[in-house]
Amino acid sequence: MAELNKDSKVKLFTHTDLDGAGCAVVARVAFYNVDVVYCDYHNIDEKVRDFIESDDHKNYSHVFITDISVSKEVASLIEDRKEEVEFKLLDHHPTAQSLNSYPWAFVSPASTRGKNSGTNMLFEYLFMSEVIDSRLIYYDALTVFVEKVRRYDSWEWKELYDDNEASSLNDLFWLYGIDKFVDAYAKRILNLEICIVSNGSWIKMFNKTDLAVLDVDYSKKVKYINRKDKQLISGKLVGKNVGFVFAEQYISELGNELSDRHPELDFIVIIDLGNKRVSYRTVKDNIDLGKDVASNFGGGGHPKASGSQIEIDSVKMVIPMLFGSKKLIDRLVSVVNRQGILGKVVKILDRFGK
Repeated sequence: MAELNKDSKVKLFTHTDLDGAGCAVVARVAFYNVDVVYCDYHNIDEKVRDFIESDDHKNYSHVFITDISVSKEVASLIEDRKEEVEFKLLDHHPTAQSLNSYPWAFVSPASTRGKNSGTNMLFEYLFMSEVIDSRLIYYDALTVFVEKVRRYDSWEWKELYDDNEASSLNDLFWLYGIDKFVDAYAKRILNLEICIVSNGSWIKMFNKTDLAVLDVDYSKKVKYINRKDKQLISGKLVGKNVGFVFAEQYISELGNELSDRHPELDFIVIIDLGNKRVSYRTVKDNIDLGKDVASNFGGGGHPKASGSQIEIDSVKMVIPMLFGSKKLIDRLVSVVNRQGILGKVVKILDRFGK
């Protein structure tokens, strides 16, 4: 296999959240030639499979999959082609640990230093491979950036460190969008002239524009969370007391704040119909959201933060429920109240649609 170095031609498949973006920043800093594809749980298998079956993988020396995992079927496909290109999967989600049976996969939820993130796992792998050198001028700043992403993704920023910089980094990610965020931080790190890191902070991690944007956004976030709190609907899911809310912004902060405000609920379900995405959040230790909840709906993630996708047909089902007859709505409500939110809604819709 080709040696891994800064000149290697690299393909990176990574997740669409801050941690996935952090992996892209690390790769952009480490390699001169890297192509990044952002994936979610509903399309990672398709994108990796198409990449391999089209023989596009032969155009690269190394392929990384970070902060997200593939199915056993796609893993088998990678195993069949591993002699053609160097594959490496680095993930920290417990639901992916079965992939450790493959020599090219390394799934580790935690290390001796704390909970892992995809970003710190890629950074450490490239450091051990001597692609990232501690003598480089940007090393200290990159190390701080990686740690901030790890703290946010593991929620240690709140539980252990009270590190608002990590939270602000995530806010900025959502405000700028993934492409602008990755481009900005990769360039900011690579173009450092003087780097000052003190007490675990990089003083130029946020510029004046970033700080102004964050200041305006803070008041919006508080109002948004308060508004969503009033819209919360209590119900049942997988036998648990759950709060359902429709939202598309401030997902992690919203989920955790609502969990704190409503200790009677086991977890919060945040439904984003526009992006066909569901997020699950809790502050409790008696449930594993990734294993016990999200996996039931084709998703995965952490014990306290996980997610899944909504099929387009499910989204379409919402329309007749919103605009159906009173007879249909009364029947649906009866089933929901009697059997839980998942009930037999599909069968009822089929019966009334005939």
